[in-house]
Amino acid sequence: MEQINRSVIEIIKMLQAHPAVQQVFHPSIESHLNHDVHMAQADGHTGVIAFEVKNTESAKQLIKATSYYTLAESLGAVESLISVPALMTHASIPADIRAKEGITDGLVRISVGIEDTEDLVDDLKQALDTL
Repeated sequence: MEQINRSVIEIIKMLQAHPAVQQVFHPSIESHLNHDVHMAQADGHTGVIAFEVKNTESAKQLIKATSYYTLAESLGAVESLISVPALMTHASIPADIRAKEGITDGLVRISVGIEDTEDLVDDLKQALDTL
């Protein structure tokens, strides 16, 4: 978890600064709805980060451009995973209901693994740069 925590912090910094990312969701971010609860109850961070890009096409392009992230419907493993909930886990739910629950067409979810932090940040950044 220590490696995942280090990586999560650096990935979030990069995502928040990248112009292709509209919003980042993670309880370690002060503006997150459950930030106070998370900080009071946890010693570290969750390895799951969600963020929004423009639309489904951007999300698909992002996934195709990554090398270190494996496309998978899962919340965790030792390898880093990436998914687009609107196209995968929540595809059977009508778009208006998904949107109401915060599952937008451009929402991307990653589960950070134990790979080298710099490799994960650089890979995600170069993929975002293609958008």
